[in-house]
Amino acid sequence: MIGRMLQVRFVPNRADVRGTNQHFTKIAFIARRYAGTRPRQNEEWMCRVVGDSKPEEPNRGALFLMPLWKLQPETRWGVVPTEAGPTSPLQIVRREVLGERELEAQRWSVASEAEIDAGWPVGLQERVLATLKDRARELKAARKQCERQRQQALIPQLKNPVSIITITAVSSFEHRVTARATDDRYDNYKIFVDRKRVGLYDRGAGLPLPQFPLTIHGRRLTLSNGKSFDIHSHELPVVKAWKRSEGRWTPKKASIFRTRCEIAELDRKELSWAEVQDLSQGDVLAHEYPFQWVDGWLTNGAIWFPRERPQGSDWQEYPIPAVPEGCWSVFLSGLEGKFLCELIPFHKQVTTRKARVRLTERQEKLRAVIAGQMWQGSDGCKQVSVGKNVVFHVNRGAHPPLFLVDNPGIGAIYLFPSLDAAMKFARGEVTRSEAIKLGYQRVIHCRQWQLKVTELLIA
Repeated sequence: MIGRMLQVRFVPNRADVRGTNQHFTKIAFIARRYAGTRPRQNEEWMCRVVGDSKPEEPNRGALFLMPLWKLQPETRWGVVPTEAGPTSPLQIVRREVLGERELEAQRWSVASEAEIDAGWPVGLQERVLATLKDRARELKAARKQCERQRQQALIPQLKNPVSIITITAVSSFEHRVTARATDDRYDNYKIFVDRKRVGLYDRGAGLPLPQFPLTIHGRRLTLSNGKSFDIHSHELPVVKAWKRSEGRWTPKKASIFRTRCEIAELDRKELSWAEVQDLSQGDVLAHEYPFQWVDGWLTNGAIWFPRERPQGSDWQEYPIPAVPEGCWSVFLSGLEGKFLCELIPFHKQVTTRKARVRLTERQEKLRAVIAGQMWQGSDGCKQVSVGKNVVFHVNRGAHPPLFLVDNPGIGAIYLFPSLDAAMKFARGEVTRSEAIKLGYQRVIHCRQWQLKVTELLIA
C-alpha cells in the first residue's frame, strides 16, 4: 500500500479511497511534511500513500497521505464497440468523470450520417463518420458476397452452352538448360538455354544448382479462338540485370519459362503443366452461354446485369462504362441472346445513338447560307441579319461603320456606307446593276477575295 497512487475523496472523519480494482474507506491524515493547499471537505485528490496503520484490513485503520493534485471533472466521449454486425447502430457515450469515478453518462444511437450531432466534438464527429463509412463498406461487401454465392448457385440453370475454346493442335518440345560459373569474384553462374545465355542464376528462387544441366519439357497448344501459347514443366527464374537504386544494387529478375497460362477471359481459367500433359486435339477447354434471364438477372454466367440499373461505384464491377438511364431498358432487351464478344460493340451502338436535331425554317436557311461560299464575318462584325441575303454590320472603331451584303449564289459581296442602302439591296429593291451604277463597291468571289474585303474595311 505504501507508495501507491490513490484517488481519495475527503468526507467528514473518513476518506473514500479508490484504487485499481478496489474501493474502500479509511480515516485519512495529511502527512506532516506536506506544506501545500490542504484538501477540503468532499474534494477529490490524487494522493500518494506514505503510511497505513492497518494495511491488511481495507476498511479499518488510518492512512497517511501526501496530496499531489486536485481532480477536476472532465468530459470523455467515446464510441462503444458492438459485436452485432454492421447493421446495428453505433452507441455514442458522453461520460462526465472525476478521475476514475463516473459522475454521469449519456448515450446516443447513430445509424446514419444524418444523425451525427453538430454539437459533438469535431474529432468525435470525424471518428463516427469514418466508422459509419467503414461499416457501410463492410455491409456492402457482405451483401455482394451473398449475392455472388446466390449467382453461383444459379449457373446450372443456364441453357444453350456453346464451346468457344477447343484445342486444334498440340506439339511437344524440350529445352536443354545449363549453368556455368563466371570468372568474377562474386561467384555468379550464367544460365544458358539451348547454348544461348538468358541471365544469371537467381539464388533466391532459382532451381538448385546440383540439378543443372537439366531438360525442361514443354507443349504448345493452338486454340480455336486463334491464341497459341507454351507451357513448360519447370519455371526458370533468372537475374536479367542489376540496377542501382538509392545506393544499393538490386536484381532485375525475369522468368524464362512458365508452368501456368490463362486461356480464357470468360472465367479466367488457367491451365497448368499437369493438365496440359493429358490434353489432346479436339478437347474443349471452355464454354460460353448467351445472355439470358435467370431469376431476375441477365447473365452469361460471368457477368450479371440486374433489372434495376446499377448506380455510382457499382459500375466498377462491370467491363463496360455506365449505360445512361434512358438507354437501360433498350440495352437489356437488345443484349438478351448475345454473346460476350458482342457486349462491347452493342454497348457502343446503344450509348452513341444520336438524336436527330430538327431545324426550323430559319435555321435551315442559315445553314444553307453558311454552307456556301460566303464571307466569314470577321474584322469587327458585330451583327448579322439573315434573309434572302446576309447583311453584316461591321463596326470599324474611329471610322464610319460599313454594311456588307453577301450571298453564296450571287458570287460577289457588296459594301454599303448605310444600313438603309444595304437593306434595300438585300431585299431586292436595288438590283446589282443599279448598285454598281450608284458607285457601291463590290468584291467578286475569286482568289484571295476575303483578303481584299479586309483591305477595304481597314482603309
